[in-house]
Amino acid sequence: FVSYWSESSIEFPENSASVAKKAKAQNFAHVSTAVKLSFEPHHSKPTTLGELIDWANAWDKSLGDKILAALGRLSARDPAVVIHAPNGTIVATLMVSDRGSKFVGTLSRQAAWERFLKTSAARSIKIKRNEGRRTDLAKIFGANGPEGTAPLSGRKIVQIGCGAIGGYLARMLVQTGAGLDVPL
Repeated sequence: FVSYWSESSIEFPENSASVAKKAKAQNFAHVSTAVKLSFEPHHSKPTTLGELIDWANAWDKSLGDKILAALGRLSARDPAVVIHAPNGTIVATLMVSDRGSKFVGTLSRQAAWERFLKTSAARSIKIKRNEGRRTDLAKIFGANGPEGTAPLSGRKIVQIGCGAIGGYLARMLVQTGAGLDVPL
């Protein structure tokens, strides 16, 4: 599903208060659904906001409203919404700037942007599709160890040399939990 959806990928660190502030500054918001997203034979990849909303509502009736609400809290300068589902994370960026700086300028006030999102004209805004990848420790450990535990947790490892290859090896060892929870 995710590889079919995306044109490229974006990495996201763990979701914390500081990350939420950074996300707002970078003009993207997160929404989630407990429903697995997919494509049926009659679905095509969404290319506009309207198609995205219709596609999202086909799987989760409240997802379209969540997307619009999240976008309404952002600015009109190419906002992006990150959609977390059990089978993947996808990103849709509204290409508002494609309509010109004068158009974006008219939507610079938050109230004007929120009103615009409720109109049928907003449905024709082009979107760019991306895959989202979590890069926080919980995700890395979950992928590398049973039940979200670090596979090398509690183990001591001695590495001699930290040059070109050793530097990469050291990073990978740390990412799989080497040295975590080891008494000194």
